Amino acid sequence: MAHATRQQRGVTLIEALVSSLILSVCLLAMLSLFTFSFNLTLRHNRTSQAYNLARHTIERVRQASFKFAPEGTQVRYYDANGGNESSTNFTGAMFRVTQNITSSEYERDSGGNIVGWADGCLRTVVVTVVLLPSNEEFAKTGTYLARSGV
Repeated sequence: MAHATRQQRGVTLIEALVSSLILSVCLLAMLSLFTFSFNLTLRHNRTSQAYNLARHTIERVRQASFKFAPEGTQVRYYDANGGNESSTNFTGAMFRVTQNITSSEYERDSGGNIVGWADGCLRTVVVTVVLLPSNEEFAKTGTYLARSGV
């Protein structure tokens, strides 16, 4: 007696569940990769913006020159694009830029009051950029000012 063999067509329930599980794992991996790359890009953009703000502040001090650069600490706030500069914190401020200028020597009058900087004085400028939501330091740079130039 000859038996006619039957060809089976279609997919069993187990095969469908296994294939959907594999597909779900792959989609979750892609979603995780997308989230990671988005966060990495966002951090890179913030780091670049912080670096640009630090360099801009250093250049501003150099423009003021040795004699007119203000001694002490100044704080400025900026939005996410590095604009909207303000000396006070405001809603939407993303970066806090702190500029600190100190001098190694001062000229004093007969009463001991500071009247200027000594000829051999070296002025140190340190600029720190902090991301406000997290208070994380994103950039720090510095330079020196000397009577003859930078």
